[in-house]
Amino acid sequence: QQNINYVDPGPIKASVMSWAEIGLSYSNVFYARGFNKLSAGISVRRLLGVAGTYLNARQLDYVVPNDSTLDIKNVDATLGVALPIDYSANVANTDPLFKGGGFGFDFGVTYTRLTHYHQDSYYNSLCAQPYEDYQYRIGVALIDVGGIRFNDNAVKMRIDNQSSYWTDVPSMKIRSVQHLLDTLSYQFYGDNTSAYAGENFTLWLPSALSVQFDYHLQQNWYVNASLIYGFPLSSSSIARPAELSLTPRYETRWFEASMPVSLYN
Repeated sequence: QQNINYVDPGPIKASVMSWAEIGLSYSNVFYARGFNKLSAGISVRRLLGVAGTYLNARQLDYVVPNDSTLDIKNVDATLGVALPIDYSANVANTDPLFKGGGFGFDFGVTYTRLTHYHQDSYYNSLCAQPYEDYQYRIGVALIDVGGIRFNDNAVKMRIDNQSSYWTDVPSMKIRSVQHLLDTLSYQFYGDNTSAYAGENFTLWLPSALSVQFDYHLQQNWYVNASLIYGFPLSSSSIARPAELSLTPRYETRWFEASMPVSLYN
């Protein structure tokens, strides 16, 4: 609506990232005695960033006087852009294909309460070990801990508590990404360069805590309850929604069917 002073103390966040990854995983049962079994696993991944963009606005105060004017009284924000295009010519830029790199980690532990007493035996191969049924299992894991440092074709901009009065907004003709970035700098600082704050930035993975409980009801029937709770490692993190799910499951040696019910936030 017009002529209303909107004040948002923030933060207002948006982020997107595309990447490839190569990883190694290792897990092991480090304790098995009686009816109890403990296992743990870790994954290490090399992350190859293809593209990434984020916006973090810590303060936004503005008024829309009419349908062609924007009166920004104050904005405190940081913007990062790393895309596989030429910012001036708007054509593909795939040299190099990966604009940054980093590492990601997963780590988790699982406690299993067995149905029968654990028997220590030695086998010539992993697949020769018999399946050990369980009463319940509890698992806790940290997933997607890490980030990517974009340092090729990357731009970071910072607008520190600046104001701007924009007129004829609908008639603005943005010709390229570079033109858009230069326009933002000019509108808030009066020149095309002052808003630029660097040529690299880090985007963090959508890190989360994962907690799972799996219960053996009877015979081939099981039920699983899972909670995935995302937490940002930085103001430039990819957001992960919280998820709570309950999944009944029918499982045999050769067949499995489940019906998950999930809540997202």
